[in-house]
Amino acid sequence: MIELGTGVLTGAQVGRIARDRESVALADGVLDRVAVAHREVLRLAGERAVYGRTTGVGSTLTVPVEDDPLRHQHRLLASHAATGGPAHPPEVVRAMLAVRIEQLAVGASGVSPPVLPALVDLLNSDELPSIGRFTSLGTGDIGALARIGLALPAGVLGPGDAMPLMSSNALTLGAAALAGLDLDRLLAAAVAVAGLSAAGLHASPEAFDPGAVGPFPGPRQVAAVIFPLLVGTTGGPERRVQDPYGLRTAAQTLGLAVDAAGELRAVIAALVGAGLENPAVLDAGTPRARVVHHGAFHALHLTAALDGAAAALARAAAGSVNRLDMLCRPDPLVGATENPEHWADWESGGPVTRPYLAAGPATSSGLMGLEYVAGAALGEIRAAAVPAGLQTLEVGLGVEQDAGFAPLAARQLAESVRAARVVLAVELVAAVRALRLRAVRPGVALAALLDSSGVFALPTGMQDRDLTGDLALAEDLLGTLAGHPFADGRPEYR
Repeated sequence: MIELGTGVLTGAQVGRIARDRESVALADGVLDRVAVAHREVLRLAGERAVYGRTTGVGSTLTVPVEDDPLRHQHRLLASHAATGGPAHPPEVVRAMLAVRIEQLAVGASGVSPPVLPALVDLLNSDELPSIGRFTSLGTGDIGALARIGLALPAGVLGPGDAMPLMSSNALTLGAAALAGLDLDRLLAAAVAVAGLSAAGLHASPEAFDPGAVGPFPGPRQVAAVIFPLLVGTTGGPERRVQDPYGLRTAAQTLGLAVDAAGELRAVIAALVGAGLENPAVLDAGTPRARVVHHGAFHALHLTAALDGAAAALARAAAGSVNRLDMLCRPDPLVGATENPEHWADWESGGPVTRPYLAAGPATSSGLMGLEYVAGAALGEIRAAAVPAGLQTLEVGLGVEQDAGFAPLAARQLAESVRAARVVLAVELVAAVRALRLRAVRPGVALAALLDSSGVFALPTGMQDRDLTGDLALAEDLLGTLAGHPFADGRPEYR
């Protein structure tokens, strides 16, 4: 049971609620806070206009509500409940509900107290409405939350509750939290896979020396994992004076993504815990109580953090493809120019100089086909890294002039993470084959990683064959690598 309304809702908790269907409950004191704010907004609405409660919305914000407040509320919900396109996965809807309950529990919306227990019941029962993908522009997930309002039992929503329920980016924040959680796990695996590739290429540990990775936390964290994997590891070709960028800058390319993921986590946590309602009831229960109309809900920081994470992941994925190229070359610096008669038979245990880590006849293709798989996935990652924040749109007859497209940014990051799993799986297949072919003798840290991760469960056969099954198994192994011993105690990888 996860308590909502404590002021802290982590991405990991959102994941447990959304994906593991863990039940939720309201923390002590939540309903008291909500009741105080509700009483204040009812009092203040008798003294001044309150958007969506005593007025229309959008371009009708100057028009007072003159009919029955409950009919006005129903019209608001019904008129804003349209969504289009394929439905969001149920886990995204559950994440949205968890975030919205946490936001409302802050006590700034003015919503009536019965709404929160009803939302908790809806989430725990998992009887959720279908919500189409196309509904939000980053100015509030109005359509999605309107559908939630229509799914609540009759009589739960009181007069004026429609706007306080709908005025939130909860759907986008929930989707962003899940994408960020997947990104964290992917990066934890990516660091381990890069370490395996570095070992298979007999990379110099100097580029991962703690004193040589620069001032930023991400590269330092990556180097702290990879450096011990290379220390004491022997075998393979002679180490170079310095390695190509795919190896030498791995701490920086992966570290940038680690830092971007950390920034995304911080932005999501701040927005979920802030209760940025519009209008907001501030200082409820004090002489300073007031209703404020504002733009702090505008999701530009979220869009920027999502775009930044997608761009950094694209750079990290390019680094993975660079290492794949190195793994597939007979010599990472010379290229595939040697004559076939100079290639050693990998079964003899001699030095390996076969292109694409191939075995068998001289015309064998080895891992050549996997280059195309990784390249196709990289193309999607790069396309998804085009900043959603570059877009804008004017809606509401000029009232809403700067849509930020945070929902698009969240979808792009989620799609990028899915494609990056394929790129990483390809690198893992190649790295494990290189470790086998080049008879690498692991040091203590690398041996521990190999034992705990189970990566040698990948098939040993190296003759030309269909590698689709190898890739599927490699993707499954990424989950194990994400929990490798060197990630223990490192929240940036969670």
